[in-house]
Amino acid sequence: ITVLFSDGEETGLLGAAAYLHDPQMRAQTGAMINVEARGNSGPSLLFQTSPGDEKLVDLYARASTHYATSSLYAEIYKRLPNDTDLTPALQAGIAGYNFAFIGNLAHYHTTRDRLENIDPRSVQQHGDNVVAVADALSWANLDDLKGSDAIYLDILGRFLPRLPRDWALPLSLACFAIVALAGFITRETDSRRGLSAFLAPLLLIAGCLA
Repeated sequence: ITVLFSDGEETGLLGAAAYLHDPQMRAQTGAMINVEARGNSGPSLLFQTSPGDEKLVDLYARASTHYATSSLYAEIYKRLPNDTDLTPALQAGIAGYNFAFIGNLAHYHTTRDRLENIDPRSVQQHGDNVVAVADALSWANLDDLKGSDAIYLDILGRFLPRLPRDWALPLSLACFAIVALAGFITRETDSRRGLSAFLAPLLLIAGCLA
């Protein structure tokens, strides 16, 4: 296990890129775990994995005792203009996990962004995740970790149901139908309220696509 303390992230991911530019370091890196803080508190969220993450998420589910993740986080993150030190590893085809806590985002990069204001529980959960996943990776065949993509969502931090990504569209259509049916059943005689109930699922989808 190699522990990397990198610098120059916000000026171009310089430290992480320099590490992977070294052929020896790159050759001995089978997987990477990155920890981030975009705030000073909150749970350690698994918000990004390398592509084909079905088996990676399975490994996380077996290794961790408290879950804080969703495949939705990764979809949101893809649409943000942000990068982390994991980005160069993913571009190099290295499997990886990205954890971050984001509570008190308003303190990020302000005078309150100081060591004494960091919630030690967040740092502890970061450490728990890194140790658990690193240990599980040390026993895994890294060549077997690539698979198809998954959709997943933790439930109260205790359960992590997972399904193949192909289920995403059917489940979305089912949710759409349920919301539309609920609106239809509960509509009132006022036609405007009935129209609002009918349009609610369409507005929900439009909001998700925006």
